[in-house]
Amino acid sequence: GGPKSGNWTKSFEEMQPENNWIIDLTKNEDEILAGMKQKGRYNIKIAQKSNLNFEFLDKDQLDIFYDQYTNTGDRHKVTYRSKAYFQKLLEILSEKGYSQMCAVYAQIDKKKVPLSTAILIHDGKELLYLYGGSSNEHKNLMAPYLLHWEIARYAKENGYTGYNLLGIAPDEDPNHSWAGITRFKKQFGGFQKDIAGCYDMIIKPFEYKLFKIAEKIRRK
Repeated sequence: GGPKSGNWTKSFEEMQPENNWIIDLTKNEDEILAGMKQKGRYNIKIAQKSNLNFEFLDKDQLDIFYDQYTNTGDRHKVTYRSKAYFQKLLEILSEKGYSQMCAVYAQIDKKKVPLSTAILIHDGKELLYLYGGSSNEHKNLMAPYLLHWEIARYAKENGYTGYNLLGIAPDEDPNHSWAGITRFKKQFGGFQKDIAGCYDMIIKPFEYKLFKIAEKIRRK
Protein backbone atom coordinates (compact mmCIF):
# COMPACT_ATOMS: atom_id res chain seq x y z
CA GLY A 1 0.00 0.00 0.00
CA GLY A 2 0.88 3.69 0.07
CA PRO A 3 0.22 6.87 -1.89
CA LYS A 4 1.06 5.24 -5.21
CA SER A 5 -1.21 2.21 -4.80
CA GLY A 6 -4.54 1.34 -3.22
CA ASN A 7 -7.46 3.67 -2.59
CA TRP A 8 -5.47 6.78 -1.67
CA THR A 9 -5.94 10.41 -2.65
CA LYS A 10 -4.08 13.61 -1.99
CA SER A 11 -5.32 15.46 1.05
CA PHE A 12 -5.75 19.24 1.23
CA GLU A 13 -2.43 20.65 0.05
CA GLU A 14 -1.99 23.18 2.83
CA MET A 15 -1.95 20.45 5.47
CA GLN A 16 1.44 19.15 4.33
CA PRO A 17 2.60 20.66 1.02
CA GLU A 18 4.95 18.47 -0.98
CA ASN A 19 7.17 21.32 -2.21
CA ASN A 20 8.58 23.70 0.39
CA TRP A 21 10.77 26.80 0.03
CA ILE A 22 13.44 27.36 2.67
CA ILE A 23 15.74 30.30 3.39
CA ASP A 24 19.12 28.94 4.49
CA LEU A 25 19.99 30.64 7.79
CA THR A 26 23.40 29.01 8.19
CA LYS A 27 24.73 31.83 6.00
CA ASN A 28 25.41 35.32 7.34
CA GLU A 29 22.99 38.18 6.60
CA ASP A 30 25.06 39.57 3.74
CA GLU A 31 25.16 36.14 2.09
CA ILE A 32 21.40 35.68 2.54
CA LEU A 33 20.73 39.07 0.94
CA ALA A 34 23.15 38.30 -1.89
CA GLY A 35 21.27 35.07 -2.59
CA MET A 36 17.97 36.87 -3.04
CA LYS A 37 16.61 38.00 -6.34
CA GLN A 38 17.31 41.64 -7.08
CA LYS A 39 13.64 42.55 -6.71
CA GLY A 40 13.55 40.97 -3.26
CA ARG A 41 16.48 43.03 -1.99
CA TYR A 42 15.07 46.17 -3.59
CA ASN A 43 11.65 45.77 -1.99
CA ILE A 44 13.17 45.15 1.44
CA LYS A 45 15.07 48.42 1.09
CA ILE A 46 11.88 50.24 0.11
CA ALA A 47 10.15 48.90 3.24
CA GLN A 48 13.09 49.85 5.45
CA LYS A 49 13.10 53.40 4.08
CA SER A 50 9.36 53.62 4.77
CA ASN A 51 10.04 53.39 8.52
CA LEU A 52 7.93 50.30 9.04
CA ASN A 53 8.11 48.50 12.40
CA PHE A 54 8.17 44.75 13.07
CA GLU A 55 6.57 43.47 16.28
CA PHE A 56 5.41 40.22 17.86
CA LEU A 57 1.75 40.00 18.87
CA ASP A 58 0.01 38.44 21.85
CA LYS A 59 -2.64 35.81 21.24
CA ASP A 60 -5.33 38.27 22.36
CA GLN A 61 -4.40 40.38 19.32
CA LEU A 62 -5.73 37.73 16.93
CA ASP A 63 -8.11 40.24 15.32
CA ILE A 64 -5.12 42.07 13.82
CA PHE A 65 -3.94 38.89 12.11
CA TYR A 66 -7.40 37.68 11.13
CA ASP A 67 -8.40 40.91 9.41
CA GLN A 68 -5.28 40.72 7.25
CA TYR A 69 -5.71 36.99 6.63
CA THR A 70 -9.33 37.32 5.44
CA ASN A 71 -8.51 40.40 3.36
CA THR A 72 -5.89 38.35 1.54
CA GLY A 73 -8.27 35.44 1.04
CA ASP A 74 -10.93 37.72 -0.43
CA ARG A 75 -8.37 39.49 -2.63
CA HIS A 76 -7.14 36.23 -4.13
CA LYS A 77 -10.59 34.60 -4.13
CA VAL A 78 -9.53 31.65 -1.99
CA THR A 79 -11.27 30.06 0.99
CA TYR A 80 -9.94 30.56 4.48
CA ARG A 81 -10.32 29.15 7.97
CA SER A 82 -12.59 30.44 10.71
CA LYS A 83 -11.44 32.70 13.51
CA ALA A 84 -12.31 29.95 16.00
CA TYR A 85 -9.75 27.69 14.32
CA PHE A 86 -6.97 30.19 14.97
CA GLN A 87 -8.14 30.84 18.51
CA LYS A 88 -7.82 27.14 19.27
CA LEU A 89 -4.50 26.84 17.41
CA LEU A 90 -2.94 29.67 19.40
CA GLU A 91 -4.50 28.49 22.65
CA ILE A 92 -2.88 25.09 22.28
CA LEU A 93 0.45 25.95 20.68
CA SER A 94 1.38 29.34 22.13
CA GLU A 95 1.13 28.08 25.70
CA LYS A 96 3.84 25.54 24.89
CA GLY A 97 5.96 28.09 23.05
CA TYR A 98 5.39 26.46 19.67
CA SER A 99 3.68 29.38 17.90
CA GLN A 100 3.94 33.15 17.56
CA MET A 101 2.12 35.93 15.74
CA CYS A 102 3.91 38.93 14.31
CA ALA A 103 3.12 42.02 12.29
CA VAL A 104 4.65 44.92 10.40
CA TYR A 105 3.17 48.34 11.11
CA ALA A 106 3.31 51.75 9.48
CA GLN A 107 2.58 55.16 10.96
CA ILE A 108 -0.19 56.57 8.76
CA ASP A 109 -1.66 59.95 9.75
CA LYS A 110 -0.21 59.46 13.25
CA LYS A 111 -1.96 56.09 13.57
CA LYS A 112 -0.34 52.67 13.95
CA VAL A 113 -1.62 50.67 10.96
CA PRO A 114 -0.89 46.93 10.52
CA LEU A 115 0.13 46.09 6.95
CA SER A 116 1.32 42.47 7.05
CA THR A 117 0.99 39.64 9.59
CA ALA A 118 2.02 36.02 10.07
CA ILE A 119 1.61 33.02 12.35
CA LEU A 120 4.85 31.12 12.90
CA ILE A 121 5.49 27.59 14.17
CA HIS A 122 8.68 26.43 15.87
CA ASP A 123 9.74 23.01 14.57
CA GLY A 124 13.13 21.78 15.70
CA LYS A 125 15.79 23.76 13.86
CA GLU A 126 13.33 25.37 11.45
CA LEU A 127 10.93 28.25 11.93
CA LEU A 128 7.82 27.75 9.78
CA TYR A 129 5.57 30.35 8.18
CA LEU A 130 2.16 28.76 8.68
CA TYR A 131 -0.37 31.47 7.77
CA GLY A 132 -0.20 35.11 6.80
CA GLY A 133 -1.99 38.06 5.34
CA SER A 134 -1.50 41.61 4.16
CA SER A 135 -3.48 44.82 3.90
CA ASN A 136 -5.29 45.87 0.76
CA GLU A 137 -3.84 49.35 1.25
CA HIS A 138 -0.35 50.93 1.15
CA LYS A 139 1.02 48.09 -0.97
CA ASN A 140 3.72 50.46 -2.25
CA LEU A 141 5.43 50.22 1.17
CA MET A 142 6.30 46.55 0.55
CA ALA A 143 5.44 45.47 4.10
CA PRO A 144 5.35 41.69 3.37
CA TYR A 145 8.98 41.81 2.26
CA LEU A 146 10.07 43.43 5.50
CA LEU A 147 7.91 41.01 7.49
CA HIS A 148 9.67 37.93 6.13
CA TRP A 149 13.12 39.51 6.25
CA GLU A 150 12.66 40.38 9.94
CA ILE A 151 11.32 36.89 10.67
CA ALA A 152 14.38 35.38 8.98
CA ARG A 153 16.69 37.65 10.99
CA TYR A 154 14.89 36.74 14.23
CA ALA A 155 15.11 33.03 13.41
CA LYS A 156 18.84 33.26 12.67
CA GLU A 157 19.53 35.18 15.88
CA ASN A 158 17.75 32.43 17.81
CA GLY A 159 19.74 29.56 16.33
CA TYR A 160 17.43 28.27 13.64
CA THR A 161 19.13 26.86 10.55
CA GLY A 162 16.21 27.52 8.19
CA TYR A 163 13.12 29.66 7.72
CA ASN A 164 10.57 27.47 5.98
CA LEU A 165 8.09 29.45 3.88
CA LEU A 166 6.23 26.19 3.22
CA GLY A 167 4.21 25.47 0.11
CA ILE A 168 5.13 26.43 -3.43
CA ALA A 169 3.70 25.37 -6.78
CA PRO A 170 5.17 22.16 -8.20
CA ASP A 171 7.71 22.74 -10.98
CA GLU A 172 6.79 26.43 -11.16
CA ASP A 173 3.44 25.54 -12.75
CA PRO A 174 2.13 28.91 -14.06
CA ASN A 175 -1.47 27.68 -13.82
CA HIS A 176 -1.21 26.42 -10.26
CA SER A 177 -3.26 28.28 -7.63
CA TRP A 178 -0.01 28.95 -5.73
CA ALA A 179 1.88 30.40 -8.72
CA GLY A 180 1.74 33.96 -7.43
CA ILE A 181 2.81 33.14 -3.88
CA THR A 182 5.58 30.95 -5.30
CA ARG A 183 7.06 33.89 -7.20
CA PHE A 184 6.90 35.96 -4.02
CA LYS A 185 8.61 33.35 -1.84
CA LYS A 186 11.41 32.77 -4.32
CA GLN A 187 12.32 36.47 -4.23
CA PHE A 188 14.01 35.71 -0.90
CA GLY A 189 16.41 33.14 -2.31
CA GLY A 190 16.81 29.74 -0.74
CA PHE A 191 16.15 26.20 -1.87
CA GLN A 192 13.33 23.76 -2.47
CA LYS A 193 12.79 20.81 -0.14
CA ASP A 194 10.34 18.11 -1.22
CA ILE A 195 8.51 15.75 1.10
CA ALA A 196 5.94 12.99 0.58
CA GLY A 197 2.97 15.24 1.18
CA CYS A 198 -0.31 14.36 2.87
CA TYR A 199 -2.65 11.61 1.66
CA ASP A 200 -6.03 10.28 2.74
CA MET A 201 -6.82 6.57 2.63
CA ILE A 202 -10.42 6.26 1.45
CA ILE A 203 -12.33 3.55 3.28
CA LYS A 204 -15.85 4.71 2.39
CA PRO A 205 -15.89 6.61 -0.93
CA PHE A 206 -19.40 8.07 -0.57
CA GLU A 207 -18.81 9.37 2.95
CA TYR A 208 -15.42 10.74 1.86
CA LYS A 209 -17.08 12.79 -0.90
CA LEU A 210 -19.49 14.23 1.68
CA PHE A 211 -16.53 15.09 3.92
CA LYS A 212 -14.76 16.92 1.09
CA ILE A 213 -17.90 18.94 0.33
CA ALA A 214 -18.38 19.80 4.01
CA GLU A 215 -14.74 20.85 4.35
CA LYS A 216 -15.03 23.22 1.38
CA ILE A 217 -18.16 24.77 2.89
CA ARG A 218 -16.53 25.11 6.31
CA ARG A 219 -13.50 26.90 4.91
CA LYS A 220 -15.59 29.56 3.12
